[in-house]
This record gives sequence, C-alpha cells and structure tokens, in this order.
Amino acid sequence: MAAARCDVLGCECGCHRVKRRQAPRLWTPGMDCALAEAVERGEHPRAIAARMHLSLDSIKWRIKTLGLSLREGWRSRQEVATVLGVSRRAVTRWMRDGSLRVTRHGTRWTRVTDTDLRAFVEQQAGVLFDPEAVQDSIGQSALRRLAETSALVNRRRRAI
Repeated sequence: MAAARCDVLGCECGCHRVKRRQAPRLWTPGMDCALAEAVERGEHPRAIAARMHLSLDSIKWRIKTLGLSLREGWRSRQEVATVLGVSRRAVTRWMRDGSLRVTRHGTRWTRVTDTDLRAFVEQQAGVLFDPEAVQDSIGQSALRRLAETSALVNRRRRAI
C-alpha cells in the first residue's frame, strides 16, 4: 500500500517538501579560503560541495567568480577573462590577433597555459587591460603584482 501524499500547503508532515542545498546568501572570506585551498589540493567540486553542504552549481559558480582554475597549468577563455577583468570577446579578439598565445585542442577548445598568460600580462598590462582589474586566486596576488609593475614599465616605454 502506497503512502498517501498530503496536498495541504501548511502541513507539518513534510511529504511535499524537497530539501535542496542552496548557496549561502553571502560568501565569507573563510569560505572563499577553504574553497581556494580545496581547489589547490585538486579536490573534485562534488566533494567540496558535499563537505561545505552546498550545491555543486554554487561551488562551480564561486570557483569561476574567484578566477580559480580546476585544471592545473592552463585556463579556459572564460577563466582568462575573469582573471583579467575583461569580457570574453576581448580575450577572443586577442587570441585571433595573436597577442595572446593559445593551445588548440580539437576544433572548438582553446586553452591558455599559465606561462603564456604571464607573458601576455607582462607585455600588455596597461595597454590592453587595466592592471587594477586583475584578480588572481585568493592569497596569490603574484599575477596582479606582475600586471601592475609591467604596466609601469609599458607606460615608460611608450613615453620614450
């Protein structure tokens, strides 16, 4: 015999409710640090979501928002755009122009290695993008410092 389901909205039996994990209303710096450390350790997003009691989509969204990469040594177009604080179209334009070196994987997938990204930041900071908009992983501001110093050098070169 099947259990009867309740159609009353105010009932307390809970048969009509579905429990879902939701993203927190506000991500705290401690949550961001824990997420960044888990990504650096190479932990899978599903395991991170289970440990933090959040949905997989919210974890993936926050990883993308923070500019973290789930892949070691390379980044996608969207990740490069997030890190540099520009649009995805700008990254695509730089790829097409040849100013940003990419590695092609098949017909649709393009990847930017971390060394190519650093070389691009060193050459084009202050010229094609604002170094203040660069946001690297939490606790690792090396790329931003590189962008700021390279912007100063590039401005001096253009002034001469």
